[in-house]
Amino acid sequence: MANTGGQGADVVLDSIAGKNLIRSIQSLAYGARAIAVGVSGRDSE
Repeated sequence: MANTGGQGADVVLDSIAGKNLIRSIQSLAYGARAIAVGVSGRDSE
């Protein structure tokens, strides 16, 4: 929040979960968007 002057970010692109995801959500401005990117599975070949 310090980097945005206390306003929060307009968009957060996140690929991690747990406590770090919560911190990302908390850094959003009112009406902002969070985009979660993840891998659901991989082939074992």
